[in-house]
Parts: sequence; C-alpha cells; structure tokens
Amino acid sequence: MRSPLKYLVKVFKEITENKGMEKTNRRRYPRVDVYSSISYVCIDNDGHLIDQNMGVALNISQSGILLETSRPIESDFISLMFVDLEENLAEIRGEVAYSTPNESGLYNNGIHFKGKQKENIAFAKSLIRAYHYRKFDFVLVVGVNA
Repeated sequence: MRSPLKYLVKVFKEITENKGMEKTNRRRYPRVDVYSSISYVCIDNDGHLIDQNMGVALNISQSGILLETSRPIESDFISLMFVDLEENLAEIRGEVAYSTPNESGLYNNGIHFKGKQKENIAFAKSLIRAYHYRKFDFVLVVGVNA
C-alpha cells in the first residue's frame, strides 16, 4: 500500500514542475486572429492624454485584444481606434493588463475592454469583419495583377 504522504509529495512535485499537465486556457472567450492597424491613445488616471501611437492587433475576443507595438504601453488606460468598413471611426476604451517584449523586439500588450458587453462585442465584430474583408480584397487585387 502506498503512503498517502509520499503520494501527496509526488503530486505536489508534478504540479510545481508542471510535469504531466497540459496548460489550460483560462480565457472566457475564444480569440480570433487578426492583423489590423490600430491607433491608440494612452490616458492617465485623471483622463489626460499622455501618449499616442499606432499598433497592430494580433488577436481579439469580446473581452480584450492583443496589441503589438513598437514601445511598451506604460499607462493604465487606453483608447483604441480604427476605421471600419463603412469608414466610421470605431473606438473602445480599455485597461492595459500587461506590456511585455516579444521575440521580434516589439511589445505585446494585453488590453481588457472596459465598455459594456454590447460595445465590446460590436468593436470586436467590426474589427474582425474589416480584417477579413480587407484580407480577401487584398488577395483579389494581388491575384488579378500577378
């Protein structure tokens, strides 16, 4: 018979060493890969503009976005903007969860949307729609000229 203490020690070691365990996805909503230009404005706690720049959205869900930028985003709050297919300015406010360097020397910034659920979903749908439409349009243009 196996000792309960030895068994617990073994399980604890496996957990701490992450052996035999798959990483679980803790995200509430699935991410959709995109590759779209996004303008952003960094805002301080008092609502003042402290920085503005461009980035590339790498993926998006109904609760957040992964934004790749040339420099770290060092503010807590951010406003993201892009022009949708109808040439309207789509905007959402968010909170910066993290800003870390990636392998290519740029920065990955995780941003959690702070709008109402309906606004978050509308922003995500609009960006996904614009990305896929423009991607398809680009393929057609390149294919015709090739």
